[in-house]
Amino acid sequence: MGAMFLLIEEITFALGSVKAAGRIHREMLHSILRTPLSFFDTTPVGRILNRFSKDQETIDSQLPASIMDFLMSFVTVISVVILLCIAAPMFTVFVIPIGKSITFYWLKYIKLTRF
Repeated sequence: MGAMFLLIEEITFALGSVKAAGRIHREMLHSILRTPLSFFDTTPVGRILNRFSKDQETIDSQLPASIMDFLMSFVTVISVVILLCIAAPMFTVFVIPIGKSITFYWLKYIKLTRF
């Protein structure tokens, strides 16, 4: 049963990574094609291609590992909080206000960092 969930997780993660890489590439290409011609007069083609390849390499190799680490840490923290709430019900009294404040600040951070 665990192997089946692991397989589903890996397939979902791989498909999500491919979709994200395609979207980033499409947006970068769209930005480059919409730039004025003066940009191409002052910027060598090699530098543009190098930037494309470096960004795609980062997205393809480093980003999935970072996201996987984050998700594993997040699931671990949630599991510990749930186990603490089961083992010590008094802990729930403290978890609810802390969870609300964390959610409030997280949503505020997302609102402030949107482009």
